[in-house]
Amino acid sequence: MTEENILCPTCGLPVSREDSYCRRCGTDLRKLRLASTPTATPTAPPPSEMQPAPQPAPPYERKYGIVSRLIRVLYKPAETMRDIALAPDYGGVIVVLVAQVVLAIIMVAYTLSKLTVTGPSAAVAYSFVSSIIVFAFALSFILLPVKWLVKSVIVQKACDAGSQWTFKSAASVTGYAYMPNLILSLITSPILIASVPTLNVDFSNLEAARQLLESFQSQVATIELTYVLPLQFLALLWKSYLGALGTSYGTKEMCKVSGAFLVFFLLGLITVAISLFT
Repeated sequence: MTEENILCPTCGLPVSREDSYCRRCGTDLRKLRLASTPTATPTAPPPSEMQPAPQPAPPYERKYGIVSRLIRVLYKPAETMRDIALAPDYGGVIVVLVAQVVLAIIMVAYTLSKLTVTGPSAAVAYSFVSSIIVFAFALSFILLPVKWLVKSVIVQKACDAGSQWTFKSAASVTGYAYMPNLILSLITSPILIASVPTLNVDFSNLEAARQLLESFQSQVATIELTYVLPLQFLALLWKSYLGALGTSYGTKEMCKVSGAFLVFFLLGLITVAISLFT
């Protein structure tokens, strides 16, 4: 039997692969021929194109410089605080803090210019009173950056929400949020300059000098309650809103604006309370 022949399954007669029926018994050989025909190995479907691996997001590129940030945060807070949170810097924060210190120095100089001391040992008394005023303002200068750093740590920890945002981002957001305080100082400084009375202290009569100082302190407290405190509250709301926006962007919106606002507002209330009772 050659390779071209097959055996009839019924009678065993060698028949050609081309035959449809067995010549001896008439068996239908077409099914046998189909079964014995080698089938082509199915080709594997072409592999689908491999999906490219997801590429990491490109690093955020800072949009605004220090001056632009300080100005734009006043009228485009969301856009600017996003830029600050994603590309933090300390330059603008330093500008804000230094500007507040400069305004405070101006207020110290003006307050001392309205102080006149007479009587025995007037020079010593003037030096003493001046030293107290200067010390109080110098202490506030020292406490200002300390307050900023402590507040930044609290904000970072309280608002992290698993985002692992950096301290630099939290400190930058917190620092730029002090812009309302600077605006407050610019508004209230002329008011205080115009309202603070001249103080003439005569130390030849210590009781009268004591009463005069108490009266002066009462007048200053009245000015603060009438003008400064309402503006401080408005600045606190504004500052909390700016800080909340920056915090939300810095934490990839894991910390909601409402939650961050509450953190900033409570910290601000504590600061205002401390300033009122010290």
